[in-house]
Amino acid sequence: MSKIALVDFSTFIHRAYHAAFARYNKEGMHDPMVLEGAALSILGSMLITLRHEYQKGMLCLDAGDNWRRAYQGYKAGRPGEKFTIEYPEEAMKLAEALGFPTVGYDGAEADDVLASVVMQCDLPFDMHASDKDMLPLLATGRVTMIDAIRGWTWTEQKVRERYGVRSDQMRDYLALVGDDLDNIPGVPGIGPKYGAQLLNIAPLDELLCDPALIPSRWRALLLSHLPQLRVNLALTTLVTDLPLPDSSFDLAPVEMSKVAAICEEHKLLGLQHRAEGVASDRRLIFG
Repeated sequence: MSKIALVDFSTFIHRAYHAAFARYNKEGMHDPMVLEGAALSILGSMLITLRHEYQKGMLCLDAGDNWRRAYQGYKAGRPGEKFTIEYPEEAMKLAEALGFPTVGYDGAEADDVLASVVMQCDLPFDMHASDKDMLPLLATGRVTMIDAIRGWTWTEQKVRERYGVRSDQMRDYLALVGDDLDNIPGVPGIGPKYGAQLLNIAPLDELLCDPALIPSRWRALLLSHLPQLRVNLALTTLVTDLPLPDSSFDLAPVEMSKVAAICEEHKLLGLQHRAEGVASDRRLIFG
């Protein structure tokens, strides 16, 4: 069976905008409409590339304030949102016009939506995402994780080579050593090397429930940071039981009239031509 593209679309939206902002800020241009158009061009190109590569897919979204935001500082280190008010809405319109099904749940992160899809659907997926807390899903044996921006394709072997643990141990690993991107503080003095050594003894939950398993050199240190470790484990645990809509993951026909309207508004002639090429090749133009 061909793999299904499962996409962290919220990350795509953010990265496209910040890439456009970095480019035009360097050139001294600050027109919001120019930035929005440039971001939509980048985003549309990413989606069209996916349409060339896959016949099935789904875009997963953050929706509303999720429970992790209640923890002070969570994701505080990420770049601030500089979106125009219209940009996320226009991004959604473009994705839907290009035929991608989308799903999001109020109060859930895109990561949790992706995890729920993977764990509830016994299907092979190419997961287009970048957060390290998604790596445990590789343990299903049905998932490859692709971070196209960085040019990385994660496999079980690559996780082991980079972090010294299996993919199913990454939740515990991030709770121990921290995650700068999500602003999750690790235990001081427990870096990547010692974190991997501890997890090769036992899972973190077992170590905390039976401190005798923890080598004496680290026991007092871990126990003194027990409250933070409990919080970290909550933050790095993926939700896998969100209710899923019925979906075949089939990409819908490209609605060229809607794509053209967005492209004409933002003067994206090149993107429009690329979309026409995809639709023409697959005989999917209507509207």
